[in-house]
Amino acid sequence: MFLWGPADPISGAHVLTRIRQRLPSATVAGLAGPPAVGHYPQVEAPDEVAAHLVRFLDTR
Repeated sequence: MFLWGPADPISGAHVLTRIRQRLPSATVAGLAGPPAVGHYPQVEAPDEVAAHLVRFLDTR
């Protein structure tokens, strides 16, 4: 699973494109906010990150 912050100046949209190309079956959760989530989603949106992780792990 990839938790992706669209406001990330380091691993932005170009990295998401590569992830989807290289790992097409990977689960990707975009953390759109508000507020905009960047490079540290676990700090910037901890509740949203936790919710995505719980849902993902419940399906395993």
